[in-house]
Amino acid sequence: MAELPAGTVTFLFTDIEGSTRLVAALRDRYVEALRSHDQLLRDALSEGGGREIDTQGDSFFFAFPRAIDAVLSAVTAQRSLGAHEWPAGQSVRVRMGIHTGEPIVGGDRYVGLGVHRASRICSAGHGGQILISDVTRQLIEDDLPAGVEITDLGEHQLKDMARPERIFQVVALGLPADFPPLRAAEAIPESPFAGREADLATAAQAEVPRLRRRGVVLTALALLGTIGVAAGAFALADRGPSLAAGAPQDSVAVIDLQLTELTKVIEVGSNPGPIDVGEDALWVANLRDRTLSRIDLETGEQRRPGLAFVPSDLAAGHGFVWVSDAVDGQLFQLNTFDGRRERTFDLGSGGVGPVTVAVSEDSVWAANSNASQVVRIDPISSETTAIPLENLPQAISVGREDSGIWVVEGGDAVVEIDPLTNTPGVRIRTDFAAGGIAVGAGSVWVTDPAANAVWRIDLQTRRLTRSIGVGRIPRALAFGAGAIWVANTFDGTVSRIDPQTNALTQTIMAGREPSGIAVGEDAIWVTIGRP
Repeated sequence: MAELPAGTVTFLFTDIEGSTRLVAALRDRYVEALRSHDQLLRDALSEGGGREIDTQGDSFFFAFPRAIDAVLSAVTAQRSLGAHEWPAGQSVRVRMGIHTGEPIVGGDRYVGLGVHRASRICSAGHGGQILISDVTRQLIEDDLPAGVEITDLGEHQLKDMARPERIFQVVALGLPADFPPLRAAEAIPESPFAGREADLATAAQAEVPRLRRRGVVLTALALLGTIGVAAGAFALADRGPSLAAGAPQDSVAVIDLQLTELTKVIEVGSNPGPIDVGEDALWVANLRDRTLSRIDLETGEQRRPGLAFVPSDLAAGHGFVWVSDAVDGQLFQLNTFDGRRERTFDLGSGGVGPVTVAVSEDSVWAANSNASQVVRIDPISSETTAIPLENLPQAISVGREDSGIWVVEGGDAVVEIDPLTNTPGVRIRTDFAAGGIAVGAGSVWVTDPAANAVWRIDLQTRRLTRSIGVGRIPRALAFGAGAIWVANTFDGTVSRIDPQTNALTQTIMAGREPSGIAVGEDAIWVTIGRP
């Protein structure tokens, strides 16, 4: 392997904005979009002299020997992304951050705060935006070609950085130039407020109580961050104003069932998604850093074993945790203690793609979104049975009662699978692009993201009976404690539906971009991913 660029190096980080919403919109075609995204970025950045250092999920990390090459390659990449025809008329918008430093080269990676600063600059931006640090700006401003300019966005305090960073935006012909304020902390004033010292002192005193309340959450999360990935603990926050805005990204929001409000925050891996409650642990699949968080429900101790793939779904049961691959159509049976792989099941017949998984009393059920079948797995003998479907499965759910296995099929139908005969049964047309699915209270419940609603299918009549309005872009569903709980991706809320009245009875702020939801141990557990 060629040596990494050394000396003065320019780092470029990229990240898809709104990947959670994109997955919900494209479903099985997200893999196609992700492959195009990867190829377009690799072509533009590699041809510009960049060296790919790492990729995680929908993010890239490149290093360049020259700052100007990094910036111009970013412009080329953004133009390629903007001109590409994406599936279903969607747009894939990528944020980019660039910083130049003198890192330590440690084997096949870089070590130093410069890497973290570049990553934080990327995180502060918006899809389609190119941000650079002041150091990078000084190196390139005399070499910019016609049609490429730099705009000063002021100083910003980036997360975990000791000093503020002056951030600039690269503006180029053919690229959007207007964006919302940066997603970093509030901009630092340009100059001292001469002559207003007394006013500022009074204002500062008034801010002390608010900052102290906010510190309850920030201190707990900061302490948790020092534990590392091998072990962790619950990050607890008192109920009150500090949690009014919900849990931060890369965490699990814990909603108390008795109080029906957010009472705890658990820091997990990067971009958590699928979640399930096992016999003695909470399991979370972290998509961006390809890890699995195992959180002991009694002690709060957290283990975070690494995965060699991007997870798409998980379920706990039969003494194992079952985690599926987002790309290669495989399901992995993992040890519940350390996440060690016990068995691998290839579900790629008919094509590869993300797999959804559910656990019943005697079986594990998995469906590859690019294969028209559901596979039943005996957790003891590992024998598999393929059950054919008419169309591609999108989601799968198992009820806690004798109600069969239910699959969202082809985006416009829900199909029952009879576990006694291993054959498809009734097929119910939905006439809308169904998303998440859950079974409970004598019904099947499916989300209608386009209409911001949840539909109820009565198990006795096998008909759609009711549409219930919830939050914006409902994605995941869970049944428990006598209610249906819905994670609404766009507005950061959890909706509670009473199946007795078919009414929305409560809306709870969970945090930005909730993506997964589970019920158990007297709580609602919601993963808070990244936009």
